[in-house]
Amino acid sequence: MELFLNELKKRKIYNLEQPRYIGMPVYPHHRPHYDYFISRGHVAGYFPDSKGPRSTANGFFIMNDHSGTHMDALCHQALDMTMHGDVKVTNLIETPKGFTSRGAEELEPIMARAVMLDVAAYKGVDVLPNRYPITSQDLIETAKAQNVTIQEGDAIIVRTGYDTLWHDTKEYLKYAGINGEASAWVRTFKPIVFGVDQLSWDIPEELDLKTGSTHWAHIYLFVMDGITMIENMKLDELAKDKVYVFTLMCYPMKFVGATGTPVVPLAIV
Repeated sequence: MELFLNELKKRKIYNLEQPRYIGMPVYPHHRPHYDYFISRGHVAGYFPDSKGPRSTANGFFIMNDHSGTHMDALCHQALDMTMHGDVKVTNLIETPKGFTSRGAEELEPIMARAVMLDVAAYKGVDVLPNRYPITSQDLIETAKAQNVTIQEGDAIIVRTGYDTLWHDTKEYLKYAGINGEASAWVRTFKPIVFGVDQLSWDIPEELDLKTGSTHWAHIYLFVMDGITMIENMKLDELAKDKVYVFTLMCYPMKFVGATGTPVVPLAIV
């Protein structure tokens, strides 16, 4: 154990979570998103269950389960009212208090080799153009330029540069996206998880010709493959240091029946 801890101390750890604040960007369909309220504040001279000058403050959150840096649960998506594993959406599965199958509590902790494809840097820009459709050729060329290879079962992370616009909601909502053809390429690697530094992986307006639905990755990677994703990742520090391969650690919270959960992804180098 001591050897393990000594080795860990030599590593650099990057926190890939965006700060959560009132007014932060959120996908329009996921409002209301985030509020925090102080329910008990420090009051001088009044603290009935304690002695001395100590006082206590606490509060509570109201937060959409798809706000901030988060991981989607598999109940988040369905195709023809069917979720991953041929689980039909019925009133016994989708209840007013949450899902009884495919909820956030079923998500497993992640510790995996991760590859970040910094498409923005490859294209020579800080941020990709609004609604830029990232293609498989973009991803292939980015990997080649970074001299990295993707292995089956890796975590595949794509950086568009929109993480730098986290405090500018208007611009953040104009994010780029990975098109259906590029998502199909990612799918061939059977990633343990996929992630992006913006509100969503897909281009919102793009239709999948086979199903007639939007959000290609949400259909095929989620519903068909049972692979989930992390959205709103903060990747600018990795990009600055040109760190493209790392160990990803991510622990979903066990919110029973929830369609997603806040996470704090860590990159260990």
